[in-house]
Amino acid sequence: MSPEKFPEWYPLWLVRLGQVYNVYPTLRILVENQGRLAYGKDINKERKGLIGDIYLNNSPLREFKIYSLDMKTKFLKRDLPNIWKPALFKHQGPAFFLGILRMGNDPRDTFIKMEGWTKGVIFINGQNLGRYWNVGPQETLYLPGPWLHPGSNEIIVFEEFKSGLEIHFTNTSHLGY
Repeated sequence: MSPEKFPEWYPLWLVRLGQVYNVYPTLRILVENQGRLAYGKDINKERKGLIGDIYLNNSPLREFKIYSLDMKTKFLKRDLPNIWKPALFKHQGPAFFLGILRMGNDPRDTFIKMEGWTKGVIFINGQNLGRYWNVGPQETLYLPGPWLHPGSNEIIVFEEFKSGLEIHFTNTSHLGY
């Protein structure tokens, strides 16, 4: 299913192919927080996350652990620098990316264009800049100059689907019209 065409709800079926395992494999499901709920009489009609059972070979899975990708400064600053590896190709699937933006003595406002990337969130020096999604219409994110330091600035990108190879910086916005 392409990230551009999410249905409001769809069942999740897991099918094991091949031989029976001697040990229990790990199943990991990433569920996106898609934002606000409705209000009023329709509040019970709008559900988020996993709704109902998850099945494996027609049997519901019952015992699982839930972990949050908290996306706060403490989460982003944990021991990540020791586990980063160079990304030499376009990555498919959820992943974090680390980059450095070097600025002169007087950082100015700029815009970030995530051309070739799909959907995710950008952090600048530990602050959540915002979300991007290639369905548009907005094609750039505004990066205020005061968020930037002279010298090195850390950029962390969490991409949900397919990464690009570069992040583009420009002095003009691209709002899709």
